[in-house]
Amino acid sequence: MSGANLSFSNPTYLTLPLPDATSGTVLFGGIDKSKFTSPLTTINLLPSLISSSVLQFITTVTALSATVNNGEESTIFSGGSDSTAAYGNDDTSLAVLLDTGSSAWSLPIQYYEQGILPLFPYVDSQGLCDCKYRDSNDSLTVEFAGKVTITVPARQFIVPVYDPETNKPQYFDRASTQQVCAFMLVPSQPSGQGFLTLGDAVLRSMYVVYDLDNGQISLAQAQLDSDREADIVPVQAGLGGVQKALGGGSSGSQSVGPNRYSIAPAVSGTETFTASSVSSTVGMATGTDAVPADARVVETGSANGRGAGGSGSGNGGAASSSAAAFRLAGPAAPGMDGLGVAVGCGMVVLGGMLAGGMMVL
Repeated sequence: MSGANLSFSNPTYLTLPLPDATSGTVLFGGIDKSKFTSPLTTINLLPSLISSSVLQFITTVTALSATVNNGEESTIFSGGSDSTAAYGNDDTSLAVLLDTGSSAWSLPIQYYEQGILPLFPYVDSQGLCDCKYRDSNDSLTVEFAGKVTITVPARQFIVPVYDPETNKPQYFDRASTQQVCAFMLVPSQPSGQGFLTLGDAVLRSMYVVYDLDNGQISLAQAQLDSDREADIVPVQAGLGGVQKALGGGSSGSQSVGPNRYSIAPAVSGTETFTASSVSSTVGMATGTDAVPADARVVETGSANGRGAGGSGSGNGGAASSSAAAFRLAGPAAPGMDGLGVAVGCGMVVLGGMLAGGMMVL
């Protein structure tokens, strides 16, 4: 939580892409009231299980439902608690890391297989489907911390697959008009940390205020494709800054008390650096002798990429991918020349990384 005491006298913008657009905004030190449609609801972040301090943007999904088949709503799970109990297996809620560096939402396998797949039967075993379902009325309703719900339309979690070399859309076969889309809800094994990542598939539909001072976030439904003029208000540092900026009530922000968990302190202190020089930077040794002993490459391991430093998967023992860029082993679909489809940052055109806006205090 470094930088927790930063404050901005004037809100500052950076740009990120919006859905189906090439640009968007990140706002530092202020809130743009034109970018969300419901009151901002402030919730407390969860602490790390290891440090017992709030170090990351971890919260809870306490309920999840889907609306499919032209309006039929089905509950996938509900009744979870907004506490560290979500880290365990005995609570129905999910601890999630709000991770803008991840494309997909990683779900426990049992939730995916028993809850998601039956409601989205058009998704195949490799997580692919016809892009026509992007324009369906299917949607998800995600409840955070038992306090705020976000609606996520299908086109935010069903995204086109493009060839990373040619940037051309992929089709199920050469004669097909069915463009390949990736379903960005994915099954994952336990991370060992008690939480999984909730990425852009859901975040694009959310307006999120990150409050580093207080270990809190404020959430609202994002206003997408809005032609409203920016309506920015600055936010003061300290407890209740969001509420003070917007006021309470239906048009403002719903408040919450201080986070009862400890907040990681801001990084502070001083450091002295020294440098030394020698008469010549050119050494006399050549070849292997010129490389320090503890930096020399030791060729061990077998041809499949497994060696003393760990193991890899795939040709040459490449390291396995993270949740932010998972790989669908090929052939991904008929007519795709037996090539796997890599899905993740840079390999699936998401139409946008974030919704409406994001603000960091």
